[in-house]
Amino acid sequence: MGRVGFEKRFAGSDISVHHEGVTSADNSSNLDFIFFLLSHGYLSTDYMAYRSVFMPGSLSTEDNNFIRAVTSGRSPDETAKMLSVIANTVVKLRNLGMLMHDNAWHSQLLRHLLYNDNISMKTIMQMQLEAGAEQRMIRLAKEIFPRWDTTTQLKYIRLMVDGDGHLSSMIHQIGSLRDNEAEQTLLPLLLSLSALPWSTVSQATREALQRLIDLQSNLVASLPDNCAQHFCENLRIQAVF
Repeated sequence: MGRVGFEKRFAGSDISVHHEGVTSADNSSNLDFIFFLLSHGYLSTDYMAYRSVFMPGSLSTEDNNFIRAVTSGRSPDETAKMLSVIANTVVKLRNLGMLMHDNAWHSQLLRHLLYNDNISMKTIMQMQLEAGAEQRMIRLAKEIFPRWDTTTQLKYIRLMVDGDGHLSSMIHQIGSLRDNEAEQTLLPLLLSLSALPWSTVSQATREALQRLIDLQSNLVASLPDNCAQHFCENLRIQAVF
């Protein structure tokens, strides 16, 4: 709808402006101003999105745009803009049944789940470790982890390998990535954790891990700060078994 169509839409309506006790009923100039605000994105044409900003459990315009992008099936790279009210966005996505969709795994949303909802987080992690889900892990390493501090990255990997067989699953998944940059992000984090359950890892899996380590020429340089001791201990233990 252009400026002419916009004016026709409000033909016969009295759009008055009140300012400091003075009332202006110049429809043409008032419509020009409103049309300018709408056409440049200063006003929302979406009533539901506008209303939700002021309701209990509110969502910002950015949050609403993100939820619409997720529900319309847009790819993760189109849903990566910053969110405002993370907890309410999570609740809305859960109510819509969209929380477990790949394009809903925003870096801020995953961080919120990591610190507030281990059950949902573990479900997502299992989906990231599934056979054939290598792109999920690559996205985690290359797009999500760079937005987090090292402490959060380590906490994520720790939770991911927590439980029977999950360390082996993690090693297999890293070995299936065929992406050197992602491997160089994930391997140092994994090997920087203390008390990994190496006794649950088969000989074949340990040999596969050793091959991955041998291929990483910059592995030591990629270690997080203050993790060298755990890294060396893990190399020693996994080589002994």
